[in-house]
Amino acid sequence: MIAKVKTEGLVNAVENVSGAVNFVNAKETKINKHLFVWVGAWLLGVFGVDRFMRGQVGVGICKLLFGWMTLGIWAFVDWIIALIKVYGGAYSNTEDVSFINGKYSK
Repeated sequence: MIAKVKTEGLVNAVENVSGAVNFVNAKETKINKHLFVWVGAWLLGVFGVDRFMRGQVGVGICKLLFGWMTLGIWAFVDWIIALIKVYGGAYSNTEDVSFINGKYSK
């Protein structure tokens, strides 16, 4: 079991049963799931806004500069992944989606 403590956007973790340490001083970001999926990923996803919202600034810049080369496929795939993750089983009972170091927390 991992015990998480949220402290001003940072997540600290303790060792689990196997001795592995996870999420030491990791950044946690919480966003309204409807705002993230429909505005960030669908409407402005071709400009990398969804990646900036997640905290992945480097990937957001790459998506902004080079996303046009994929003819919108990169943005479409990110939108489908966001739909499945946010409205699927993991976040279906909450209004917020949370990211730890830019990755979905669930």
